[in-house]
Amino acid sequence: MLTGMKFERKDLTKAYDIPGYWDAYSSVSLADDGPHGAGAGIGHSTDETYRLPPAPAATMPALNRTLTDDLGGFLQATASSGPYRLNAGLRYDHNSVYGGTVNPRLSAIYRFAERGSIKALYGEAFQEPAPIQLWGGWQGRLANPDLDPEKVRTVELIAMYQTGRVLFDASVYRATYDNVLKEEAENAGERTIVGLELRPRFTLANPIADSPDITGHFYYTLTQARSSIRYDPELADWIDSETDLGDIAPSKIRAGLVVPIRDRGSVYLGSRYESAKKLYLRNPLRWQGEELDGWMVIDAAVNLHLDLATLRLRVNNLLDNDYFHSGVEAASSGNDVTQRSLGWMNSLVPQAGRNVQLTLSYNY
Repeated sequence: MLTGMKFERKDLTKAYDIPGYWDAYSSVSLADDGPHGAGAGIGHSTDETYRLPPAPAATMPALNRTLTDDLGGFLQATASSGPYRLNAGLRYDHNSVYGGTVNPRLSAIYRFAERGSIKALYGEAFQEPAPIQLWGGWQGRLANPDLDPEKVRTVELIAMYQTGRVLFDASVYRATYDNVLKEEAENAGERTIVGLELRPRFTLANPIADSPDITGHFYYTLTQARSSIRYDPELADWIDSETDLGDIAPSKIRAGLVVPIRDRGSVYLGSRYESAKKLYLRNPLRWQGEELDGWMVIDAAVNLHLDLATLRLRVNNLLDNDYFHSGVEAASSGNDVTQRSLGWMNSLVPQAGRNVQLTLSYNY
């Protein structure tokens, strides 16, 4: 049996203090709307002059600070009998802002062979609201001090078996999220993630004399993410309607090989692939019926061992492919460059082309 306790106290700044901008109070009166009615410190690129607002207060006012306490404890028990192993645990956490939460965990392992086992897992967990969501609001980001923790319940089945040079590792899972912490700093809706993961790893005889085995991996994930609510752009609001969440590629592949060269170094070659995917529910490009194209990149690296030093040359995106990731949070900017952006966060984020890293490390 294992048990433990936790106590943590934080002295946090709440709202951003940006003089003359969005409800900043330490140096500029809220009644001062500035030349354009957007705040005392807000100017325009066509203004002939700019009036600099006063600097913020030297110390953060007590009104804009908060003291939080986290108290927690857990109890875990493990029992084994022959090929069976049972693990059960219970954790309680209490936060002075959002209250308490109880989270159980249970796993059962059956070892059906010397190199094979099956594991069933049930667990619950919580994600506390970040301070930036509780108090850190500004014109481009909302905050809500009344947020509750997000809760997740997960069921997973894992199987592992090794034969010869190959280790098979596979799992299926289902995770359900309640009180989802959305980008508008509110708890709303449920999300359900169902997935399959295959993680085979293997070794190969190295044709280079006096060299360790070649090692390789091939990871594949299949994911379906659903939301109990969707965003209606015409109503500019969320409504109850089950739909794909978006921003999570249905299929992902990671593969790679490491070829050691005696004791002098190694060569790595790997690839990353993601299938086409729908964009997030709030992303304006999704309202236009657009999807994010699939992509694949190849990475390579060479390590050279020089006594106590190691020289590493890594080339990412070796073929210099153009590809994008979906934007973060609401990803609400849109793509109409003929008018002002619809939001603060880019709908798509371009990724780096071919880039090179040279690293020298020294052990002493």
